[in-house]
Amino acid sequence: MKQVLRAAVLGSNDGLVSISSLLMGVIASHKGNLTIIGIAGIVAGAMSMAVGEYVSVRAENGRIEAIAAALASSLSFTAGGLVALVGAFLPAKTLSIVLFTLAGLILSGLLSAHEVKRDKVDHIVRVVLGGVLGMAITAGIGHLVKGL
Repeated sequence: MKQVLRAAVLGSNDGLVSISSLLMGVIASHKGNLTIIGIAGIVAGAMSMAVGEYVSVRAENGRIEAIAAALASSLSFTAGGLVALVGAFLPAKTLSIVLFTLAGLILSGLLSAHEVKRDKVDHIVRVVLGGVLGMAITAGIGHLVKGL
């Protein structure tokens, strides 16, 4: 059961960072439909998380727990990605995506800190900084390629 909870916490964090970063890059490049790109990113990421988690857990803990961990990872990635994508439907897209993602990262950091029994503030700060860095780097690259 611990593998399943770990997969869920990591999956949601990955979904938040992956999809918000993807959307920031698209916004900065001024190219593409955010809704289509966001949904495609969520589906691709969820499938990738499920396969990766299944292979990893199957090698250690057997088929049943591997399936549960794969489902938890996939579903939580989808949930995290949807939190980030909600901002794309609001008027201030960039700000909305960032704010929704920050709220999700704070919750993800809190749950993760509780799971690993670490200092909550320190853990939340690291999770949020990692997410912000991911969004900033991807937005920067999107800005660089917008003229291509």
